[in-house]
Amino acid sequence: MCRNRLLATDCVRAARERRRCMTLLSSIASSYEKRNGGVSFALLEHRSGAHSRTGSVRVVHGAVHRRQSGYGIAISSDSTAKMRCRQRKLLFIKRNKICDLSLALAIVGIALTILDAELTALGGETGVDKQHPVSLLLRCLCVVSTLFLMVFLFVYHAIEVKIALIDSGADDWRVALTTERIIKLTLEIITCAICPLPGQCRFASYDGELAVEHYYLNSLWFVMVTFMSIGYGDIVPNTYCGRTLSIATGIVGAGVSSALIAVISRKLELSRAEKHVNNFMADSKLTNQRKNAAAAVLQQTWFIHKFKSAIRRGKSEDLRLRHHQRRFLQAINEFRRIKWDQRKLQEKGNSLLDVGKLHNEMHETLWEMHKTQDHLITQVDFLTQKIIALQNTLLSQQPEPRAMSSNALVPTAAVGTGAVPLPPQSALTSQLPPSNGLCQSTSANAIVHLPVPNSSSSSSTVVPMNLMDESMI
Repeated sequence: MCRNRLLATDCVRAARERRRCMTLLSSIASSYEKRNGGVSFALLEHRSGAHSRTGSVRVVHGAVHRRQSGYGIAISSDSTAKMRCRQRKLLFIKRNKICDLSLALAIVGIALTILDAELTALGGETGVDKQHPVSLLLRCLCVVSTLFLMVFLFVYHAIEVKIALIDSGADDWRVALTTERIIKLTLEIITCAICPLPGQCRFASYDGELAVEHYYLNSLWFVMVTFMSIGYGDIVPNTYCGRTLSIATGIVGAGVSSALIAVISRKLELSRAEKHVNNFMADSKLTNQRKNAAAAVLQQTWFIHKFKSAIRRGKSEDLRLRHHQRRFLQAINEFRRIKWDQRKLQEKGNSLLDVGKLHNEMHETLWEMHKTQDHLITQVDFLTQKIIALQNTLLSQQPEPRAMSSNALVPTAAVGTGAVPLPPQSALTSQLPPSNGLCQSTSANAIVHLPVPNSSSSSSTVVPMNLMDESMI
């Protein structure tokens, strides 16, 4: 019975602890904010400890909740944006100062090294050798400046990491610490660590000064060096004839070298068609790279969501999560770089096509203008011919005017090919009824339709009347 009671008590305690853990996890998971892409860097770390009391095991759960932040810059208000811009500005100013100090330390180290080398080289005059206190002091100062330079290099890259964190919105410095940055820092440290150390070293040479035997090969070496305008100075002419030949060789070599470079550059220069083909291939390549970069962004986002879910379930996937977060930021930067390369390629292609396109457009515009001018000239000629034909027709239909008295004007009626004399105007107006509308007057010339009793002609005859008064109608 006691054992059953203990087991029941343990089960109840385990159920309570499980409920408490689930409540804690749900409260922490509900407190996550959704940022850009729905991904955040918040991480839940579990600690468990076992304490035995009277045969029972008690599990203590704890959680350390980190600062929540997502990818990108989460700007919720104007104050947040101003704060981020202010932080970036301060970090940029600090980075510039560190860069200036690093340059000053590098120049000081180089100056100290040169001074030590010159003093020890003139040891016969100055009395300073490698064991002299002045030389040791200069080299010690050079070593100190090198150490400070290495420290400033570390500080410079630390500021770069902080700027990258502000730009990406991340909260873990391991996300911004990429492999490229590590390689760059290592190379800079190795390069700047080269300095003369205090002390002295010796070496022995068993060959000594070698005798010069191949004078013909030396002359060829001298001609080639002078011909290429290099002039090392290891071999010099001693006679005036040799110096004259060296001058002539240098002048001819300069001309031949420039001509050779011009010919090679012309041969290597691409034609317009080849440039267009290269631009097309580069554009296709950048398009595929952009698609791959976008797919990589989505892929890393899914991995981040996967490992965050695993961490929430209690698995230790912190390192893999940071790795995919770093890969996610690298994919975003790669996508931006490809877009920038596409923009530069488009501008380059536009500059290549500008001249040819402008020439083609001007040619087409001029051709259209000439075509329009020819069409207008044809239309004007056609209208001129029509007007001339109309004038000839009117002149052929209008008879010659007869001499008439000032009181009356006797017109003639054109019937067929002959002319019929008409009666006076008063008689003509008295014979025609005013309401039948046979007389029409439009201007100074009037046209009167008169019936003519002739079967061979038409039923009416058009009679032009000049200078007919309105009172006659």
